[in-house]
Amino acid sequence: MKKRECRENNDIKISVIMATYNGEKYLEKQLVSIANQTVQADEVLIFDDCSSDSTVEIIKVFIRNHRKKNWYVYVNKYNLGWRKNFVQGILKAKGKIIFLSDQDDIWFDNKIEQMVMIMDRYENVQVLSCNIRVKYNDNTQPKIRKSAKQYKIKKLERVQLNGSTYRPIRPGCAYAFSADILPDIKRLWIEDIAHDSLIWSIGLMRGSLYILNKPLMYQVRHEGNNTPSNEKTCKRRKELLESRKELSFHLLRNMKDISEEKKRWIQQYTNAAEERIIFLNRGGIISYLALLKYIKYYPKLVSWIGDLIAFMNKG
Repeated sequence: MKKRECRENNDIKISVIMATYNGEKYLEKQLVSIANQTVQADEVLIFDDCSSDSTVEIIKVFIRNHRKKNWYVYVNKYNLGWRKNFVQGILKAKGKIIFLSDQDDIWFDNKIEQMVMIMDRYENVQVLSCNIRVKYNDNTQPKIRKSAKQYKIKKLERVQLNGSTYRPIRPGCAYAFSADILPDIKRLWIEDIAHDSLIWSIGLMRGSLYILNKPLMYQVRHEGNNTPSNEKTCKRRKELLESRKELSFHLLRNMKDISEEKKRWIQQYTNAAEERIIFLNRGGIISYLALLKYIKYYPKLVSWIGDLIAFMNKG
């Protein structure tokens, strides 16, 4: 892997982008974890999407009490939704390395240090995700799940394009990315695309997406936050397939410098998605067995079985 040229630490500019909305119950722990980083961010930009609780006041008091002169909170004039709220923050970042933060996570104190060290060392790492640990908050005793499943076995692993990685396998709150991809984000983002899904796709298409197989944060799961959707229902399965198909078409039409091999792969993925949707609508054992020719475009073999179960349970 090609190393970056050596540069002084003060040449590294780090931005943290946080999006908030009615987060008063969980927000302060995340603010504290960002403030306690062993390597400090040069700017922390917080974008509130018209919270109706005390979220904004908590942020302002925290900034004032901790004398954080490089922390800023912006309150939207009207509700933008979480996708657009994050993107507006990303596009205002001035850092060379940009971190994404949800309002209810908890970072380990060396998260920024560990990820910046890698991105500063290797110039081909443009999108980097750490591993996470999941904490379930039920207002009694939280349960902690093992860290997210490792991609492979190396500590730092480049993510290869295949059926299991075409959709993000890490959440956006685990990402750091280079400002070098900001032009792609600005040009490619449309309102139906989640910011983290787009960033993952850009890194994957560029061949610059890496996973650091080391947990550096807790992702807190609780009622009301944006947790993974249930894919077992036929309706939701079709919605997700339609969404990925539209993103695929968007990438093929608009992203520059995709290799011909990757273009062919994405086109075949869209064919597979279309055939899966047809089966989920109509059923038929022949149609179902015919999907086996697209098995490499499924996240895993059990997802093929899941199509059948979803169809049978659609009511």
